[in-house]
Amino acid sequence: ASVQVEYLWDAFLAIMGLAGGTLAGLFLLGIVTRTVRTPHAWLGVIASVATLVYVRLATNLSGLLYGAIGVVVCFVTGSAASKIWPARRRPETNPVA
Repeated sequence: ASVQVEYLWDAFLAIMGLAGGTLAGLFLLGIVTRTVRTPHAWLGVIASVATLVYVRLATNLSGLLYGAIGVVVCFVTGSAASKIWPARRRPETNPVA
């Protein structure tokens, strides 16, 4: 039994979308927003991974969409979490003073 190259390429892109979509969403959170802290980012990552697992197992969407779905879910969830539960700012310390 042989595997056609086009199907192997599609499988590779789907795997890259599953991993890279969440990572790209995390980077976008860090670059674009100022209010998102570590717990918000983790919530975005968990939501993104859970959504991508659901999309992979329960739908027939193309693997090419996984990356975009991962980015959007991670960014929106992390941003919304930072608005709903704002993190307390740590007091700034100045060791040189």
